[in-house]
Parts: sequence; structure tokens; C-alpha cells
Amino acid sequence: MAADVLTAGYHREFIDDLDRCEYFVPVEWVATVGLDAAIHEVGMFGNQNSVCAPKTPKWRHTVDRLKTLFPLGTRRTRTAQD
Repeated sequence: MAADVLTAGYHREFIDDLDRCEYFVPVEWVATVGLDAAIHEVGMFGNQNSVCAPKTPKWRHTVDRLKTLFPLGTRRTRTAQD
């Protein structure tokens, strides 16, 4: 359990509250881009947290748009020319 490896008490009081507890989320990066090829478009969802709950309409728009730019199954690095 994640709480077993944490040394601080940050949010430990919420360990049994599924809506307020902290989660560790694994990520498998299947594609990367350099800063010169980063995608920044008006209307995309943005959040300063690494992971957040998808509760706004912008979330679906962003996911759909990124799926067109990064088709599933591709494992190449995107370049500025793409």
C-alpha cells in the first residue's frame, strides 16, 4: 500500500476516504516530444497537478485531440515537422 512507504502524514487521515485520499498512478510513456514540438492549443485542458479527475468538457476535447496526434500503438518520437 502506498501509505506504507510514505514517511510524512500528508493526507493520511483520508486513507479510507476514496474521494479525498491520495493515489499513486503508474504512467507508461509510449511517445515523447521535444519542447520544440510540444502541443499547445487553445481550448485544451490544463492542470498543474500530475494527475487530476477528468470532470470538465475540456478534458474530453483534449484527450480526443491528443489521440489524433498520438495514435495508439505508435512508438516514435514526434518532431517539429509533424
